[in-house]
Amino acid sequence: MTNHTKDGNFYNTSPAISPQGDKIAFISDRNDYFDVYIMSALDGEILDKVVSGQKTNNFEEMHLLTPRITWSPDGKKLALAVKAGERDAIFLVDIMSGKQEKIQLDLDGVFSVDWSNDGNLLAFVGVKSPQSDILYL
Repeated sequence: MTNHTKDGNFYNTSPAISPQGDKIAFISDRNDYFDVYIMSALDGEILDKVVSGQKTNNFEEMHLLTPRITWSPDGKKLALAVKAGERDAIFLVDIMSGKQEKIQLDLDGVFSVDWSNDGNLLAFVGVKSPQSDILYL
């Protein structure tokens, strides 16, 4: 689906298939920054870049050692944990409008976000030094 040689990049990771099975969200450095793209699961065509990483404080870092992208059950939004300024945050991204909602948490780290099947909860790893726990909101 991706070809680092053809695309001229080094890193493609964190594939997440939409609930409908027609799209794949993933992180790639194809434009020299780590961005989130959506491609067709049918033919690999890039449909959109929904997050431009490393260009603002909101997407300072994508946690490349523990990356995770999750789709809302209706396939309209993505959720991911990022370093956003002084603290980590969870971002919800509407894939049609590009609108972003930042959920700031009083934690030292946030990783591995996952959406519940009913769309009402987000589960994630929350770190408050020196322990980590599974949390939800």
